[in-house]
Amino acid sequence: MNIFLTNDDGVNAPGINILFEFLKAAGYDVIMVAPHRDNSAISHSISLGRDLLLKKIAENRYSINGTPSDCVMLGLKCKVTNQPDLLISGVNRGGNMGEDVHYSGTVAAAIEGSFAGISSIAISVASKSPKHYKAILPYMKSIIELSLKSEKNTILNINYPDMEQLKEIKWSFLGRRIYLDNVECKKMNDGNIKIINHPSENVQEKLRNSDFWAVQNGYISISPISVDWTDYKYLKGIE
Repeated sequence: MNIFLTNDDGVNAPGINILFEFLKAAGYDVIMVAPHRDNSAISHSISLGRDLLLKKIAENRYSINGTPSDCVMLGLKCKVTNQPDLLISGVNRGGNMGEDVHYSGTVAAAIEGSFAGISSIAISVASKSPKHYKAILPYMKSIIELSLKSEKNTILNINYPDMEQLKEIKWSFLGRRIYLDNVECKKMNDGNIKIINHPSENVQEKLRNSDFWAVQNGYISISPISVDWTDYKYLKGIE
């Protein structure tokens, strides 16, 4: 099986390299194409109007001086590997739950894989300083099988707590994360405004069976998401 591996933390991030070595040892054919530096919270941005470099840094490992979506789109177009059976984005440092999926470069890379007709997974550990990246590894075979059985336009968004021992897989829906006002605007003498973006704080709605609830209770959260943002309830209401 051919697996395309990417992320938004960068090609040298521990999460993607731990997963690369695990998948390779498990017998999968793995190719890594990841950003040359951290691209967290860049969403689905792509690079326009400038040349990019697809750089081979080791056997089956490449970097691109672009975004996570660039890595998927251009890695596939430049045919650095045979057509992948599966795309995995991660393991990301920090959770991607609730509204985070709209900001996340990790999730965007998985969506780009879905655009290309590839079964795609985004994986994140819910800590900014993870100690237990490897906790997800015993579940990877099951997660891969779940993705391959799903529709190709369904992305599995996976989050797990930074714990040595995880509970079982829990199917979940996207919860709500309400970000508190953390921006300070200071008017300068020249008429400009200096913007100070303080560290984010948030309040989570801990709805049972949401992704936040699952992770906070020690489970591996899997939320099936789709690129189709159509509000079908609204459409039905105006028919």
